[in-house]
Amino acid sequence: MMQDALKTFPQQFDFVPVIHNHEKLPQDNRPVILCGMGGSHLSADIFNVLAHGRIRAIHMDYGLPHITRSDLHGALLVMSSYSGNTEEVLEAYDAAKEAGYTMCAMAVGGKLLERAAADGIPYIQFPNVGIQPRAALGYGVVALASLLHERSTLEELHTLKLDVERARMSGEMLAEKLRGKIPLIYSSSRNGAIAQNWKIKFCENTKIPAFWNSIPELNHNEMTGFDAIDSTRELSKQISVIILMDAEDHPCNRRRCEITAELYKERGIEVTTIELSGASRAERIFSSLMIADWTSVLLGEFYGVETEQVPMVEEFKKAIA
Repeated sequence: MMQDALKTFPQQFDFVPVIHNHEKLPQDNRPVILCGMGGSHLSADIFNVLAHGRIRAIHMDYGLPHITRSDLHGALLVMSSYSGNTEEVLEAYDAAKEAGYTMCAMAVGGKLLERAAADGIPYIQFPNVGIQPRAALGYGVVALASLLHERSTLEELHTLKLDVERARMSGEMLAEKLRGKIPLIYSSSRNGAIAQNWKIKFCENTKIPAFWNSIPELNHNEMTGFDAIDSTRELSKQISVIILMDAEDHPCNRRRCEITAELYKERGIEVTTIELSGASRAERIFSSLMIADWTSVLLGEFYGVETEQVPMVEEFKKAIA
């Protein structure tokens, strides 16, 4: 099922959202705050990389962000829940409705869209194609570009050219390299959302621990954890570092990536450098994420895990219900 989702992923960018109650959607360029959890906020993270931080804050918790009521009154609150039943987002919706804040919503269905329809707030319904939230990034990014009137971003998304087979082949090679290793993904801070997304794919698809960080911050602290000596060398050997390079990064950060890779290799740590490639910013981002998808799914199949479902998350939900 996950492989089917990966093969059809480029088709998500053909999505033309219908904004229900569109006449109530603000037309100005007001600040945007998105409330979402897990896969439901990943599209916002990536959208922000594309749209230069158009979303001011991404709230991943119960209730509403701890900012002034006047700031909330002047903002557009986007309620994002892929299933439409995320309890943190539903609580945020109710709190925003009670306070009279301006809202819109996006989901496949569930309670969120039921409430949005009943309350007459703007909303977008995703196609119900039975895929996991983490596999629906294209739908989410296109929906946000539509809700927030980001026409240039929307045009870029609708004209994307993504090579599924090339991503699969790259993922196959990287998956072989990562067997028996714990992935650690690095990027510039500008591309931190991409590195975090890679990490999440390993956790959810492959069911292995994975971690991420960004340059230049990690050069001031984390890298010292890999200055191995004989008594700690075996710990470091379990890590395989993936560094995402971007031609658009600050030249100093590109140099930092190169030197970090050299220092790690000198200490016996496996490092793979991946250059983001593509004709546009969106193409570079999503081509990279497709490689992450294929790598994590193929590695999960090697380990014999269920790559689609997330049973531990479902077990946790039942425990707190």
